[in-house]
Amino acid sequence: MSDHISDKNNGTDETHPSPDPSDIKEKSTSSVTSASTCTSSTILIPFTIASSYGKKCKSRCSSLFNCYGDPEAKAIALSHIPRGASFCVYSVYFSAAMLKIASIEAGCEVDSQKEFGNTAAPDCDKKILGLKPSSLLAIYVMIAGLCTSLFLPIVGAILDSSNHRRNTGRIVSTLLSICTFSASFVSQENWVFMLVLLLFISVFLEIEYCIVLAYVPELTNDDAKLTHFNVLFATCSNLSVLTFLVVMTLVTTFLPGAGDTIVAARIAMTLNFVLQLICYGYAWTLLFGPRKARNSINQNQGQCSVIVTGLKRVGLTICQVFHQQKEVKWCLITRMVTQAASISFFVALLAYLTDTIKVSPRDLGIATLIFVGSAVPGNLLSVPMTKWFNPLRSLQLCLLVLGGFIVALPFVVSGPGSEPLLFVMSVGYGLNLGWKEPTEKTLWCRLIPHRQEAEMWGLYLFSGQIFTWFPPLIFTVLNESSASIQVALASYGGYFLIGVIFLFFMGNYESVQAHLNALNQEIDASIEEKDRDEIVIADIKLSSKLPEYSPVDVEV
Repeated sequence: MSDHISDKNNGTDETHPSPDPSDIKEKSTSSVTSASTCTSSTILIPFTIASSYGKKCKSRCSSLFNCYGDPEAKAIALSHIPRGASFCVYSVYFSAAMLKIASIEAGCEVDSQKEFGNTAAPDCDKKILGLKPSSLLAIYVMIAGLCTSLFLPIVGAILDSSNHRRNTGRIVSTLLSICTFSASFVSQENWVFMLVLLLFISVFLEIEYCIVLAYVPELTNDDAKLTHFNVLFATCSNLSVLTFLVVMTLVTTFLPGAGDTIVAARIAMTLNFVLQLICYGYAWTLLFGPRKARNSINQNQGQCSVIVTGLKRVGLTICQVFHQQKEVKWCLITRMVTQAASISFFVALLAYLTDTIKVSPRDLGIATLIFVGSAVPGNLLSVPMTKWFNPLRSLQLCLLVLGGFIVALPFVVSGPGSEPLLFVMSVGYGLNLGWKEPTEKTLWCRLIPHRQEAEMWGLYLFSGQIFTWFPPLIFTVLNESSASIQVALASYGGYFLIGVIFLFFMGNYESVQAHLNALNQEIDASIEEKDRDEIVIADIKLSSKLPEYSPVDVEV
């Protein structure tokens, strides 16, 4: 065999050396190695993608739960955890137990062996404490809402005028934990006492929340960071609700005897007490810092009581809001209208799904879990929306979308067999409500003048509860008239659309910020002038008390 092979394919007479057998073997081995490497790389692609996705999720979670080294931000986040659990306990488990006990005491037929979720009170004309069992909780909710809403602005004004914000938070959280532990012993024999105790729990819960929120505007002056904090707090609350529902569902399903309504309420109260003990204890003992008095009121020679001082402060603030601070006024009015609709719409929706659509308890529970779970990405959605627009315009867009969504919901989920559509609508409803809460709180933090944090948060919570009676009244009137229940339920969307219009009266966000900055400068200047006057008066009083010496009395 010749050592050279003629290249005739190109029509040329060029010759090439023949390949060496060892080179062919090396190339073959290299090809096999390359093929095996390629195969192993192909197999590892899903794991690589999963690892990359896991790192991104870890990075996003760490950025979401980042408190920027601020211990008070961590304390506020911890305080939202037992609050979210309390929402589940009182609105689901404890209320169901009280309804069952009241029905038994009234003489209605209730099967005490039925499991939790199947103990709805049957039609019963008998009364307890002068009311039907089904109306007892509604009356209680109205009384508790009025008591807390009227009490909160006064508490906030008192705290802003004293040096005891942190000590008050410690005392109130301790009393709340004690009452929660006591409520875990609910039974048929002490249900009236538990109903009264639940009223105190509602008051303590809202007061503690008001004190916690007073720290939020003091965390930062940066809108982006403040929005991040509010998203963090709302996410902690929503995750607490979701986790608590899942845990209680597992407990009532697999723990023997826990399916009974009263036993489930006791377990829920006990778990909530443990959460309060851990979160409140750590937050109020080690993380929250003290605060000096933010403002003071001229008291009549020191003879006015603390309550009268708080009332004076609230009256003065309300007059200033409605005559000098139009931005705060319209934000409070918007909150009053939309929050009342948010609270009462959920109750009306449950009645519509249960009585009209005939949704099973299982599907209703799934829809609730989907709704709560969707609120978490809704919280995250508020961050880019606030960054792209501003807190005011982001809230307007949110209310517009939420109002249109609620109007469409009863016509989309319109009959039996609409459960898949209900699940889809639950996602949208949760996203919108999750978007609304942190955006609304960020805007409110940018409207609060200096030295009035606790008082203004008291007014904020007050405005969210004082109007809760009106939307259910309109719903009842429409439902009892010739209008269909779909129209009555869709009327709740009108309150959010009205809120969009009210927010236009605030003006643009830049003018709101300019007016607040000017107001804060005026407040700081008046405080400095008052402090100088007090120093001068103190010096005069001190000099008047010093003994006068004559030159003769002084020994040289």
